[in-house]
Amino acid sequence: MNPGNIFKFLMVLSLMLSSGTFTSKAQLFSNRNNTNNISSDQRIQSDTSRQSSKWREDKTQIYRFSIKDTLRMSLDSGIQHLHRNPLQGIWYVDLGNLGTASKSMYHQPMLNPSLQGGISSLDAYRADESNPVFYNTTRPYTDVYYHMASQQEQVLDLLHTQNIKPSWNFSVRYRKIGSPGFYKLQRSNHDLLSINSVYRSQNQKYQATFVSNYQKFQLDENGGIVDEDLLDNPIYNDRRVLPVVAESYGSGNLSSVKNYFRRAGLRFDHIYFLGRIDSVWIGIAQKNFSRFKPYAGFRHQLYAETNYYKLTDKVPDSLFYGPLNVQNIVFGDSLKTRYAWRSWGSSIGLQAILRIREKPISAEAGLGFEYNMYSNDWNQEGFTQPYFYAEMNKNISAEMKWFYKADLKLFVAGENAGAYLFQTSAGRSSDKGLNLKLGFFQQLNKPAFMFRFLKSNYFSLQQNLNPTLSTGVSALIDISEFNGQARLHFTIYNGFIYRDTTLQAKQYQQALPVWGSSFRKIFYWRNLVNENDAILQWSPQSSPIHLPLWASRHRLAYESIILKRKLTVATGLELRFHTPYFADAYSPVVSSFVSQYSQQISNWPQWTAFFNFKVKRFRATIAADQLQQILIRNAINYPFHPAQNFNLRFGFHWVFIN
Repeated sequence: MNPGNIFKFLMVLSLMLSSGTFTSKAQLFSNRNNTNNISSDQRIQSDTSRQSSKWREDKTQIYRFSIKDTLRMSLDSGIQHLHRNPLQGIWYVDLGNLGTASKSMYHQPMLNPSLQGGISSLDAYRADESNPVFYNTTRPYTDVYYHMASQQEQVLDLLHTQNIKPSWNFSVRYRKIGSPGFYKLQRSNHDLLSINSVYRSQNQKYQATFVSNYQKFQLDENGGIVDEDLLDNPIYNDRRVLPVVAESYGSGNLSSVKNYFRRAGLRFDHIYFLGRIDSVWIGIAQKNFSRFKPYAGFRHQLYAETNYYKLTDKVPDSLFYGPLNVQNIVFGDSLKTRYAWRSWGSSIGLQAILRIREKPISAEAGLGFEYNMYSNDWNQEGFTQPYFYAEMNKNISAEMKWFYKADLKLFVAGENAGAYLFQTSAGRSSDKGLNLKLGFFQQLNKPAFMFRFLKSNYFSLQQNLNPTLSTGVSALIDISEFNGQARLHFTIYNGFIYRDTTLQAKQYQQALPVWGSSFRKIFYWRNLVNENDAILQWSPQSSPIHLPLWASRHRLAYESIILKRKLTVATGLELRFHTPYFADAYSPVVSSFVSQYSQQISNWPQWTAFFNFKVKRFRATIAADQLQQILIRNAINYPFHPAQNFNLRFGFHWVFIN
């Protein structure tokens, strides 16, 4: 994508958007009260909810929420972290190029009892229908994000949301990622299109949400560089000439080994409430408010997804597939692995809303089924699995009140019979800034399809594996008054399934404990801000789960509003560090990270200098990443996959409110 064309497109887009009524101010807010659409007593003004003209005359109000966390939150307009990668969490590490496979250094269990395909190396970029973000706004809202960096790295992210009616919102998002990378044959190319909508009837008795995502990932795989010591050789200062494991194909920076992944998913969730509507007169002006109190609801959910994965090696080499003992490769014949897995499900449930001392507690139970089909060029299998689910939820409703939640999903028949997930959490929250939360989960998973069966036109792997039982507890303490937070968790796996460098799926026969903790503390002194995030973890050294004992991220910044309070700035340095550990290797053959026990990764601290600023609704960042690489060689992210060179980045968010 040519930067000049991007600039022209953005200028045209800005002129089109500004041709309408362009407001000068936007009031963004965060409502910390209980605003759960299902079990709350949320009040809606009867006079403004029925007249769109009065509704649009109100001050601009924009907020977001999700189904799992219904607190109304203002949209992010800060600049403190604008220089960071917006696509991944702070603990994720990629292969040395934006958009390539990545993994988090902070271990957290994956909680989903349904049958899975088995590819998780792109989860950091994947859209999720199970917990989407919805919006509500009294004015059309558009956010244009553009990011460009060294070696033609580019990201374009467009978000538009608006309310068709006061109680009906839709949003559409398109994201494009393209990066050839510092190393040859490592091009990434992503596309994402999302359409979400949320509707609530005027009488508050009916609510519906719709989510749809389409994603496409195209990755050139170079297999890593052939020797890390070459990074010290001055003849390879241009990293593009470093020899890599894979071979080039055709013209340009194209690899003979390519991974292609396509995914589409949708979810439709709607519920009808039974209850009563009360009229309440409030205030000196005696304004009339209507308040709906539900006591029961009927819910129906419909969801589906389709996934397609393809590995192609146009110039296969038996040495590249050494662990699989691939032989007798025919010259001119491509190696191919193709899979498709599809699933769709439906559920229907009854929700009861109880009130104890006027505080709502919702309980829901129902039945559903899922149909899963897995296919490749050689066989096809389909399974139907009925399941039972139950949920209970009490939200925060007043100062120093308990909140708790529990849910269960249990498959009762079919290929996935016996698989389940039970999780519960409880805590106490205070407006004074003290939050406590305890959690517990237990899950029984059947092996993912890619672990059980892997086949191409040159090799075939088929293994019988037992389910994995995982149990975990967690604790969270958040003291906002002291700008501090600590989280502890302990998980124990029985029958943990993994791959190592043999690429064979294996099952750990012993109980595998994993301890983890994360800490966050912010210090303020005048205009200086010191932000610190750290993780402390442990797992047995002989186990297939390898984690850094300690990893941390520190930001020291000067933050102020200058130039007659017209310009907001945040500028400073950021440091990333982790202790040595046996980081997983990456195998493009299975598009996954695999355990290795021979090469320990150890790096010097990695530095970033940044200058973030904001003028009205325009936010921008200029950052220089991998500063230490000017003096020393590249950091190593994974065995034979070094990090980027010294890297200059520029990015901006431009918000339009019509």
